[in-house]
Amino acid sequence: MAGEHVTEEQFGEFVKRMEQAFAHVHQRLDDQQQNFNQRLDNVENRMEQGFTGIHADIRQLRNWWVQLFGLVIFGLVFFGFIGGMTLMLFRELLFR
Repeated sequence: MAGEHVTEEQFGEFVKRMEQAFAHVHQRLDDQQQNFNQRLDNVENRMEQGFTGIHADIRQLRNWWVQLFGLVIFGLVFFGFIGGMTLMLFRELLFR
């Protein structure tokens, strides 16, 4: 029945062009998928860099707080010792 309207050669040419068109569409979809994957990789890399920076900042802040806490403790002990010595001297001077 198809032979009545188109020749076998015309049908073969039609099939060949359709296959080329589908191959072209498939290639475009593959290219878009690769482009999308590349963008996702870029976003992931930027996020990792950002988190690495955040971790470094947190580590630095923690070290700063530890040093500050140590300095405060040292100051309290030092001034407590100096205060105690001062009280002992005043007590000796006042209650002789």
